[in-house]
Amino acid sequence: MSIMLKVAAFAAFAAMPFSAIAATVTHVFNSTALAPLYGSQGTEWTTADGFLTISSTGGDIFIGANALGVARPGQAVQLYQQLNINETLRFSFAAPVTDVTFGRSAGTFPVNLTSYDETGDAVYSLSRSFPNSIPVNPAVNGPDNLPILSFLLQGVSGTGAGIASITYTTADIPPPAPVPLPAAGFLLLGGMGALYGMRRKKAASEEN
Repeated sequence: MSIMLKVAAFAAFAAMPFSAIAATVTHVFNSTALAPLYGSQGTEWTTADGFLTISSTGGDIFIGANALGVARPGQAVQLYQQLNINETLRFSFAAPVTDVTFGRSAGTFPVNLTSYDETGDAVYSLSRSFPNSIPVNPAVNGPDNLPILSFLLQGVSGTGAGIASITYTTADIPPPAPVPLPAAGFLLLGGMGALYGMRRKKAASEEN
């Protein structure tokens, strides 16, 4: 009986789909996606896939031709993509992410950057004051690439650059595919039939 159970287990394993194995997927939200969204988005805005939410202080989130920033009330249109003193942008993800970087349009970018894990603890920070800028594509997760759930950009002084792209990596786990039961059944029956044939052959040889 134990041999039959082993055959059945092997048949089920052979028919098992392997599509549910997790894989890392890199996502890029860039100026191509931003361009059709020109205009004010209010103080909180979520991307179409629902995974990234951006919130602001100091004014509405404003998307220009190729970058995103904060629109202070009464601010000139050409300055909407800046991040000034008392203006912040918080980027929150629906699940922890790694390899987070953001690109910016040309210009100075003196800001405070702070990254937070899923418990809300700060795991990395970076700061530059005018006329210095943080790197064009900063490693938001820090040198250890710890998973983060959000990061905050806080204006230090007037800037001339907006957020032009965001790149991040997720652990993508696709839904399991349905188990092909007919195939598993055929394998199980075939194994049981082979086992039955072996037992009959053994019994016949013992009789002789």
